[in-house]
Amino acid sequence: NFFKHRFLLHIGGLSEPFCYAEEIHHRCYELLEYLAAEKYPTVFSSKGYYMFLTKKKNKKYLKLFQDSAKNNNFAFAHSIICDSDKTGKLIEPNVPSVTKRIEAIKILADLGYWNVLRLRPFIIGISDIGLESLLERSAKAGAKAISTEFFALDSRCAKLLDTNIQEISKITGIDYYNYLKKLSPTERGGYMRANRDVKEHYVKRMYVKCKEVGMQFNISDPDFKELNQSPSC
Repeated sequence: NFFKHRFLLHIGGLSEPFCYAEEIHHRCYELLEYLAAEKYPTVFSSKGYYMFLTKKKNKKYLKLFQDSAKNNNFAFAHSIICDSDKTGKLIEPNVPSVTKRIEAIKILADLGYWNVLRLRPFIIGISDIGLESLLERSAKAGAKAISTEFFALDSRCAKLLDTNIQEISKITGIDYYNYLKKLSPTERGGYMRANRDVKEHYVKRMYVKCKEVGMQFNISDPDFKELNQSPSC
C-alpha cells in the first residue's frame, strides 16, 4: 500500500545510509538503483556524504545522483548540529567535518536537488555557538530549508549514554542531565526536554536568520510547531 500510493520514503531517519559498511557491501547503492529506476520520491538524511565526496572508487554514487537529477524525486537532509569543525569532531566522531557536509550541500544543490539543513538535535551550549554563521553557510551552499528539534533525553537510557552526556557537559560547561531534569515540564515524565521559555530565544534566532537568508523554517519540537512553514518537519 505504501509503495502503491508512492508515499514519500525517508532513508536515514534512524540509521546512517552512507556508513563505512556501505563502502564494503554497497547495499544502499542497490536500493538507490531501484529507487532511481522507479523515480520513487525519497528523502535521504545523512552526515556521511563522503561516499561520493572523497572516494574515487565510490564516484558511482555521485554519477547515479547526477543521472537522476532530472527526475526530481530525490531530496537531501544534511545532519549538522554546529558551525565548528573542531566541536563537531568531538560530538560526532568518525564522520565528515561540518565543512565537508556543507560542501555536499553545494554539490547536490548545483545538480538541482532540494537540500535541507537538519539542525537536530539542537544542543544548547553547542548549536547556538556560531548559529547564524552555520545558517548563512548552509544557505549560501544551496540549502533551502532547515529542520530542527531540541536535544531530548530519556531518563531510562541515561546510564547507557553516560559517556556521551559527560562529553556534552564538558564541552558546554553544563551538567546536562540535571539541566534537563530541572527544566523539563513534569507532564512529560522521564522524557526530558528543556521547556518552552528556555528554547524561545534560540528559536527566534533561527527563525529571524532563516527569513533573512531565504530559508524555510521547520521545527518538529513539541514547542513552537506553530512557526512551521511547511506541513511537515
